[in-house]
Amino acid sequence: MTILTPLFGQDRTRLAAMAGETAITYGRLCDDIDSMAYWLLANGLEPGQLVTIHSRQLANPDYWDWIMHLGAIRAGLTQSTGALPPSIVQSGLVGPYAAAIGYLDALPGDAAPTLRLPFDPRGKEPLGQQMPITRTGVALEGLEAHAIRLMATSGTTGLPRIVRWDSGLFERRLKQVRELRDIDADTRLLTALGLITTTGLRYPLAAWQKGGFVYLGSLAGRETDLRRIVYSANFIATSPFRMQGLLDAVPGPWAGKSERVIELFGGRVPPDMRDEILGRCCDTLNMSYGATEVGRMAAGDTALIERHPGAAGMVEEGATIEIVDRRGNPLPAGQEGIVRLKSDLMV
Repeated sequence: MTILTPLFGQDRTRLAAMAGETAITYGRLCDDIDSMAYWLLANGLEPGQLVTIHSRQLANPDYWDWIMHLGAIRAGLTQSTGALPPSIVQSGLVGPYAAAIGYLDALPGDAAPTLRLPFDPRGKEPLGQQMPITRTGVALEGLEAHAIRLMATSGTTGLPRIVRWDSGLFERRLKQVRELRDIDADTRLLTALGLITTTGLRYPLAAWQKGGFVYLGSLAGRETDLRRIVYSANFIATSPFRMQGLLDAVPGPWAGKSERVIELFGGRVPPDMRDEILGRCCDTLNMSYGATEVGRMAAGDTALIERHPGAAGMVEEGATIEIVDRRGNPLPAGQEGIVRLKSDLMV
């Protein structure tokens, strides 16, 4: 299995996403991905070249943000996001760029990509009906094997660094998500996370690989009915911070509570938040923690925080977590030190 190929194998009439108030079938999604890939190649880009993608929405990407990113993968490009932290940009770890793509109004004045490719569809029609698309003689099938995703990270190590996901590692990280019991063809997923996060990127892709359904941000500037979305979603995968935003935006008991699973990533789950979520939003609340460099390391039911408020889950199969001193020597259980992580999925 590869990154995008499973999407093209789904029933073209099956619903893949809701973008604002517009239903998107797998056929429409795949056609728009192909149109984007052809547009990128027709503008002179070649598989393997480095591009930076500037999304309109960072926290909750809209449909066209997704099409930019998926089209770049389909065209076999090396991609980073335009939301890299300043410490990464100033470090010189990434660049020079063959192209800057997307919403370029905020592109820094000192940015010097070889090409500037503004991409800002305003309608909700398929991409091929909104802009001229030249279908080059290049076959798109197989180009994603050249695709590389550059991810910024510093949260675990405290140091700015770039993590390089080639197509093989990307697929293994997606496989880790696909193996969750909560992802299948009946999934109706909401993340409310940006494409700069590994959860915001992997979980929708894994759901699409299995024929699931994903709630995306607006299309053509139309506001979404958040209450309707959270009531319909049967799997919400997000951060504690974004979850708090959903709790504030949709007060009261949530319809469909018994059918919904919520999983929180990348931060501690406060006991009061856990009690509120289980009281009005879902019957199953899980948590997990990982690092961009090594993937998901721990996961489990949030009942674990009743035993230890700082718990992040049980260690995942294939993961090794050690507490070591500054010289890398293992420390006895219960002694504070540096966390050393290793997994089968590490960079």
